[in-house]
Amino acid sequence: MTMPRVFRAVLPKVRDFLAFWEQAGRSRYAVREIGTVTHLQLDEWVFSDDRDAMMREVLSWDAQGLTFVWCDPTDAERAEWGDDLEGLWHVPGLPDYLGDAFADLPPREAAPNQEVLRRAFFDAILKTSECYGFFELDMLDSRDYLRDWAHDDDKLDRPEVYRAQRYFGVIERVHEDRWGVLPHWTLYVGRRHARVQRSQLEAVGLAVDHLVGMTCVVNGLDEAVMIGSLSIPAAAATSS
Repeated sequence: MTMPRVFRAVLPKVRDFLAFWEQAGRSRYAVREIGTVTHLQLDEWVFSDDRDAMMREVLSWDAQGLTFVWCDPTDAERAEWGDDLEGLWHVPGLPDYLGDAFADLPPREAAPNQEVLRRAFFDAILKTSECYGFFELDMLDSRDYLRDWAHDDDKLDRPEVYRAQRYFGVIERVHEDRWGVLPHWTLYVGRRHARVQRSQLEAVGLAVDHLVGMTCVVNGLDEAVMIGSLSIPAAAATSS
């Protein structure tokens, strides 16, 4: 049987993405990795009309000869978790962080074949990008995503235009962001939000606990320009 066609390319801009998608035949599905890049290159996308073929390419499924095997609990695991502990499907060769997705697979008693297991497994890891790091785009429902991507690209291409924009409001909520190296927070100002680092607040003598209820000016790059009557200095550069 002939495998469905799969295409892959590094596409950092939305215009690159759309041009390649047209050239490659307007595939139905596309997938990339977000956060930590393990299986693909940075900004690399994989396209196909068949989700199973697409994810087999991403995970090097056929190249590694991956297959599902049933694992019964060990005596040590039963001693720790009880005799009712059930076994799970497993794929030797896949990274450990995908392990939780095996819990959604059909039980061994259902006698699923390898194709059924694989498709259920791919469904599990694609449905929650925050858990497993894969972002799937169905091109039949992609308009909003591509519009937002184009807007983000324009910010990178013309930062001076967006930095000159001003939006006024009141800080309604503050959320501490735990990713990245430098301590920073997201300020929710009406329909907009702004990112600030601890060093920016300390430079003007502001305490994060007192920000809610203060007026705030945000520019088009989601940077806080003023809080109250205080001008906020530029953020320190961070490595990507």
